[in-house]
Amino acid sequence: MQAVYAYTQAVQSDYQLALDSIAGTFAPDLNSMLPQDNRKLEGSRKLATLLFEENLEAKAVPVQDDTPNEVQKAAADAIDYYYRQCQRDARNLEQTLLRDAEQIYDYYLLSLWLVTELADYVNIDEAEKQNRALKEPPSPPKFLKFAQNAVAQALRDNKNFQQRRIRSGVEKLATTELTKTLFQELKKDTSYRDYQELPETTLEQDWQLVAETVKNVIFKSETALAFWEQTDLNWHSNDDVVRGMFNKTMQFIKEDPVDFPLQKLSADWEADRDFLQKLYQTSIAKFEEYEALIANKTANWDVERVAQVDKVILVMAIAEMLNFPSIPVKVTINEYIELSKVYSTPKSKQFVNGVLDALASDLTTQGILKKSGRGLIDNK
Repeated sequence: MQAVYAYTQAVQSDYQLALDSIAGTFAPDLNSMLPQDNRKLEGSRKLATLLFEENLEAKAVPVQDDTPNEVQKAAADAIDYYYRQCQRDARNLEQTLLRDAEQIYDYYLLSLWLVTELADYVNIDEAEKQNRALKEPPSPPKFLKFAQNAVAQALRDNKNFQQRRIRSGVEKLATTELTKTLFQELKKDTSYRDYQELPETTLEQDWQLVAETVKNVIFKSETALAFWEQTDLNWHSNDDVVRGMFNKTMQFIKEDPVDFPLQKLSADWEADRDFLQKLYQTSIAKFEEYEALIANKTANWDVERVAQVDKVILVMAIAEMLNFPSIPVKVTINEYIELSKVYSTPKSKQFVNGVLDALASDLTTQGILKKSGRGLIDNK
């Protein structure tokens, strides 16, 4: 949704840039020593702008004998510029969309790696304490046992995790200073202090401490939140996904610390990747067509006054309903109502629900909306 929204904003910018290119063509030359006809330049700009607007959809300016060549050329160049910019923006945003989705897995690996980093920092912190000018007595061994925490050790010993972590390069995202700061916050945590006082620990107690560390420090402390939000601009959306993947891994470690599986980004990422691409490409390619369908169902609304986020949500929902026959209509509508709750206004969910319900009914009656697939007895 964010990618489609960004594209709509880019298109508006590209349109204005195309107009600016026309204005630049007929702007007075301030360095010229010759007199200039500003009225003629302004007239040429207006005429080229009119040609641009009239022929933008056709993507070409027809030859007109009664129109100066430079005016026709300026309009044609602006149209060409507009479409090249739109194509470039569409391509770049699609690449960003897929890259951002795949990076969720990197953040999952990073969250696991931070557990081992914090455990490793126990001994580093102790060594720094001993190297200070005013030496402190060594900490009791029980105070250092987080370094041998069974969960952290399970992650260290898991070759699959270590190989994926190294290939992903996630350690480049987090600095030693981050680990140090997080460790200082961990030492203040009540669960960590209680853990230090235990003479020995079981796997359950080691597991419980890591669970508390993740909840209170790695995902919740001010330092961690600032890091995640700076690292991932979509962290407010991806937070729950990364936490969910982490928590499932923790459960598997609890059951089998030696041979636990890592989570996948999705059950079938290749299929999901294709879905993302098709939904994005269809939404931007058919945006105006689907916008017209929305306008027909919002007779009492000026479609131009509909919140842009709502418009994007509706267009994507229509794209999904019409181009993914195996997805039930109700599933689509419910998903986009949820999107409107998160990203749009308090009243948007009723608006989105009403428009999509009416559209689904009409499109089904017209035979345009057809669903097929296992379990889809009807379109509802």
